[in-house]
Amino acid sequence: MRNKLLFIVLLWYGCAYAQEISVEKIQKQHQQTVLDTTAIQSVIQQTFQLKKEGNYTSAYDLNNWLLSKIDSAQTPFYYAEALYMQSRVAIDLGTYAESIATTKRAKAIYTMLDDRKSMAASDNLIGVGYYFKSQLDSTLHYYLASYNLKKKLKASAEQLAISAYNIGIVYEDLGRYNEALTIYNNAIDYLKQTNDPKTSFLPSVYLAMANTHNRNNNIIKAEEYTSLAHTEGIRTYGADNPEMSFVYESNSSIYKDLGQFEKAKQFAFKALDIREKYYGKTHRWTTQSYTDVAELLLKTQAIDSAEIAIKKAISIGEQVDNKLDLADAYLVMSDVLAANKKWAEALPYVEKSSTYNSVVYGDKHEFVAETHLYKAKLYLAMNNSQEATRALKEALESSQYNANDLNLLAAPFVALEALSLQFSIADTSDKLKIIDEEIALIKFVRRLYHSQQAKVFFANTTRKTISNAVSFCYSEYTQHNEPHFFEKALELVQLNTNSVLVEERQAVQQNLVSKEASTYFQNVVKLRQQWARANQELFYEETATSPNKETIDSLLNHRVTVSRQLDKAIASYTALSSEKAQEVAAVSVSELRQTMNKQQQLFQYFVGENDVYMFSITSEKIVAKKLAATASIKNTVATLRDKLIARDPINAEVTELSDLLDIVDVDPSKREITIVTDGFLAFIPFEILVNTKEEMLLEQHSIRYQAALSLWNKSERHISKFDTYWSGFGVAYVGAQQLPKGVEEIKTIAKLTQGNTFFNQEATKEALFEQGKKSEILHVALHGSTNAENSLYSKFLLKDTSITASEIYNNQIKSKLVVLSACETGYGSVENGEGVMSLSRAFTYAGAQSTVMSLWEVPDAQTAQLMVLFYEHLEAGEPKDVALRNAKLDYVTNTTNKNLKHPYYWAGFVISGDVSPVKSNPQLSNYMIFGGVLVLVGFGLYGYRKAKKAS
Repeated sequence: MRNKLLFIVLLWYGCAYAQEISVEKIQKQHQQTVLDTTAIQSVIQQTFQLKKEGNYTSAYDLNNWLLSKIDSAQTPFYYAEALYMQSRVAIDLGTYAESIATTKRAKAIYTMLDDRKSMAASDNLIGVGYYFKSQLDSTLHYYLASYNLKKKLKASAEQLAISAYNIGIVYEDLGRYNEALTIYNNAIDYLKQTNDPKTSFLPSVYLAMANTHNRNNNIIKAEEYTSLAHTEGIRTYGADNPEMSFVYESNSSIYKDLGQFEKAKQFAFKALDIREKYYGKTHRWTTQSYTDVAELLLKTQAIDSAEIAIKKAISIGEQVDNKLDLADAYLVMSDVLAANKKWAEALPYVEKSSTYNSVVYGDKHEFVAETHLYKAKLYLAMNNSQEATRALKEALESSQYNANDLNLLAAPFVALEALSLQFSIADTSDKLKIIDEEIALIKFVRRLYHSQQAKVFFANTTRKTISNAVSFCYSEYTQHNEPHFFEKALELVQLNTNSVLVEERQAVQQNLVSKEASTYFQNVVKLRQQWARANQELFYEETATSPNKETIDSLLNHRVTVSRQLDKAIASYTALSSEKAQEVAAVSVSELRQTMNKQQQLFQYFVGENDVYMFSITSEKIVAKKLAATASIKNTVATLRDKLIARDPINAEVTELSDLLDIVDVDPSKREITIVTDGFLAFIPFEILVNTKEEMLLEQHSIRYQAALSLWNKSERHISKFDTYWSGFGVAYVGAQQLPKGVEEIKTIAKLTQGNTFFNQEATKEALFEQGKKSEILHVALHGSTNAENSLYSKFLLKDTSITASEIYNNQIKSKLVVLSACETGYGSVENGEGVMSLSRAFTYAGAQSTVMSLWEVPDAQTAQLMVLFYEHLEAGEPKDVALRNAKLDYVTNTTNKNLKHPYYWAGFVISGDVSPVKSNPQLSNYMIFGGVLVLVGFGLYGYRKAKKAS
């Protein structure tokens, strides 16, 4: 259901009264038959104070009494002012027709007096009345008339802000989101000119921005503006105030979209309590609150309670006769009935909702399209594919969907879901065409998002659509052996595998070509850094033991200021490049195979909704397989990882997972294996999996990982040579955090590479980021920790501070190799469609061509030992993946303690990205690299397996 914008600002500039106001007392003070102008102004101000406090009935009664005490012939202006105030209170009481009629009476007097300023204000208030009557054409007419007149009169910034804000609301309701955001920003700029908290309604404008972003499915921006609306609203209105109910409702909507339904319910009930207290139990705002509560109760499976709440919402909505609120309530009622499998009973409610939305918005609108989508889902539940097809066609028509021109699209998210449902019931012959349309639409929607976080969130939402399409393409390929289905499956997978990361790498490369683009891009990077810094400081302050409210308020304001600047910078940057250049370019099978030698094999995995898929590519052939069920593989991966970390026997789990992933498909003749993992598959090292001969893959193959297919063997341009070959960072921690071997590791490798070292106080974040631009190899031997709550704040610990993933994401790393000799640098939360949000990913996103990372916390001593061995092979000119493989083999062979041969001690480090040598050695061949260690393998890995079997 749509997220609604619920507040129309109506400002009155007058004095506020701190004392309690008594209507009877005021009336006794003014016993005269006709009041003078001073008394009239005083009563109007007190009426406004009653209104501000939510005492709407008292305000109406007082103002009605005032009208009887004014001689309209003697003091026409003040009579008009009282009429105007009466109209405003009528809005609060929900008597909109009365408000329109009364304001028109006031405007007639202002026109007679040629008071154009008051005429403009009257047009605005008439527009408000029409808005609440759901007559948007009339609303926009009066709002624009008011705004244009105010600009001619050079009205105050506050008055212009009022008009800009109200016009924005109508644009938003009409689905013209970009126009709404533009004019909301104008309103903010107007209000920033005043700096007067008494007259500022910034909280309401921030809330409007939040709701527009939320309706546009940009949850990141919505949260940003809602947070600021909340803190500014508390300061301006106080927590227990009618205006704050809209902020609470917006909070509820965001938590609902994030799937945090219990938090969402808390805010929804808070909004409901305030509205019943101030607006009464029969008001449109109360209707909306009951609808919101019902929707959330349904989300938490409290179906009976949801039914009670939605019936109450409908009852109130029918009393106040607001079509938009009833349209929402009827949709939720259909959801409640559908939850009880009463699909036929649900249909009439969807039809009513559709009718009401059509009356207000016309047939071509997002909300109307949404009702057709609801109908389609109900028909599908009843196995009526014919009616479902018709409803989906209507949904696409109402969305103004045209596959040949997506710029006309009014409801992209409704259209995408409609296409997905169409795909589920379409004939096989039509499915490929629908897949192509889905791909085009997903790419189109991605361009609507400016922030990387919003794109990651969107990638999550498209996972099911892409999973269904991949499943179909796989099925068709295996049945008909037609290569274009294999190709299409890979295109889909690439669309939903680290696409945000790939997009950033692509942007960096493009900006190295164009100086003009580079200048704009650097401005974007600078503002991203500022925005990320504000978010980080806000996160730490909000999670502190004793948060400082003033600091939080200041940071929220600063974040939005930077965010607005960033939006403008991104718009300027994207205007320089074509839509095609902004898209993530998928690599084709033929392109991959042309760049592969006879020694290479590439595996792309895809974790679908139900099953895991594997696509294998060599220079000679392609293979696609549907592996085991996703749940089965996920459980085995989790068990294997737990046993690895516990240093328990793992033979059974290794064999089981090897079978589930069909490791038999690894060609024994291919020495170089590249694996593009997906989701939880990135949590285990494939090196320890075994073939049919029970040989670990490590014994016969070098293995590297890659974030995405499109990064395979990608040659990346660099502007300048490196100033330094190797730079290492380490800290001699104290207490339980000590890493004595880590310091030794840095010193030993520094001697081996003749590199630069940065220890303790010298190991600052500024130095690390500087060396990330200057050093060919960046080595980080620091404590790392993952943040389960927010992966952006996973971090490395320095001497006196830390470096977070957020800071790394928003810097530029040019090193050819980043070695993360720290705990769990390759581990983190999984985002469907974007992979593991780890510290290693942050370096890759920032530009590192390759990274060595750890999948778990490897002990200090073994880490140091393995790292030194790795560099010995690297310095000999071996490719990076081969060097890491040989270091592991050396470790296992040379370790005499059988317990220390457990993969826990050596398998946790893996390499991702470009694996070309950092030093050339023309005398070194693959044959020598692999042949020289085969004897060691027999003594090392075989000995470990035999020992474990015996145990």
